[in-house]
Amino acid sequence: MHLLMGLLMNTEEALLFIEKLLAQQGYRLNDLERAIFRGAWQGKSYKEIHRNYNLQVSLDHAMRNVGPKLWKLLRKALDEPIRMKDLQGPILRAYAALAASPAVAAEIPPEVSPTMPDSLTSAPIVSWEMTPDVGIFCGRNPDLADLREHIDVGGRLIVILGMAGVGKTTLAIRLAQQVQDQFEVVIWRSLSVNRYESLAALTQDLLRVFGQLPDEPPMSSNYITNLWHYLSRYRCLIVLDGLEAVLQTSSDTGSFQKGCEPYGELFHRIGDTYHRSCLILTSRERPQELANMGRGEHAPVYIHPLDGLGEQAAREMLLSKYDLEGSEQAWSLFVRLYAGNPFALNIAASKIHDLYEGDIAQFLEVHAQETAIFGEIRSQLSQQFTRLSPKENVILTYLVKAGEPVRRNQILHNIAPRVSNEDLDQSLQSLMGRSLIQRNNGHYSLESFILEYAQELTNNQ
Repeated sequence: MHLLMGLLMNTEEALLFIEKLLAQQGYRLNDLERAIFRGAWQGKSYKEIHRNYNLQVSLDHAMRNVGPKLWKLLRKALDEPIRMKDLQGPILRAYAALAASPAVAAEIPPEVSPTMPDSLTSAPIVSWEMTPDVGIFCGRNPDLADLREHIDVGGRLIVILGMAGVGKTTLAIRLAQQVQDQFEVVIWRSLSVNRYESLAALTQDLLRVFGQLPDEPPMSSNYITNLWHYLSRYRCLIVLDGLEAVLQTSSDTGSFQKGCEPYGELFHRIGDTYHRSCLILTSRERPQELANMGRGEHAPVYIHPLDGLGEQAAREMLLSKYDLEGSEQAWSLFVRLYAGNPFALNIAASKIHDLYEGDIAQFLEVHAQETAIFGEIRSQLSQQFTRLSPKENVILTYLVKAGEPVRRNQILHNIAPRVSNEDLDQSLQSLMGRSLIQRNNGHYSLESFILEYAQELTNNQ
């Protein structure tokens, strides 16, 4: 009987059947899980599935995490042991048992095409308000794969952290576009553009989008409770771009501005409580509220530091927009001059194209004598430096004067005014969280173009 039913139930029919079973338990498969199920139903190994379906995660992650989680879900739904190599038997038996039961036979279409609930099969509700055009996307595929993997394994709070202009917004947009079909509601909001005066104002905006769902609206006077009503009942993806807009300036603690403290309460609830939604944040600074929340390779809270582009990716990005020429050495010096920062590289490349006939070496020769910090590059750095605390400024001034990488104890004993060990650690952690300093082999230093701007500020004091 199983052989005959196996011939009649193809891969997609089997997938639809188990999706209906899992939906009854409130779970929806993601694309990665569907790919593994399809391959396993056809008798393929993990290695064959990884190759044939072009999975966006490592083979090891698929074998150790995604697959075992899927078989555990099916074991619970079918109430019998499930093995990858013997997948068809338990599923066909479950189908046969349901089909033989008069009480539920009518629920299974004769074509074996069970459907998901309307809220799961229809296109997601999408609200992309003030979302910029990402344009060329280069060199970020490893970052994209890492972030998708964390969403696939149930990441609930993801923070993309990096300095101004490094490409956080572009990466977040591309990520949301790639995973949006896994969600029922997808919302993008820019905190720096919209300038919500409080979480209550943001929540009121989000609830207008959630109002499109076929659900009775919550009636609580607590706006976080009202928002949680939807985040816990539906699979929602919310992207908040530019979190630093609601963080305090002149502080190295990553604290929220007055009136914005409830953001911390929301983040804790999202990170610490089980649900199927996901909140993605982009920020130039690390919020203090996330410091003690559970993190790890596959933890529900994940902070993804974003560095500058590599030389090849930066070159590909710039040549898609500008007619530039230069030797391998010139390209390498140019990209390293701006630490691979896409925003700074684009501003400089535009100047090279317009004023230096596309000659990178000529630009480097001129700016070896003059500053390479100009125009919008200076404006971006000014915005970031304005947010520094007095202690952070003291540390940066010392790093500029030192002129070389220094150890922590050197900073502790030589900066003036002196600070405690605790204050020093807090400020160093904050500066690294802002991507303004780097640490290699226990030594702290500044990226070249940040060093140049900091020297300007020091000389003008």
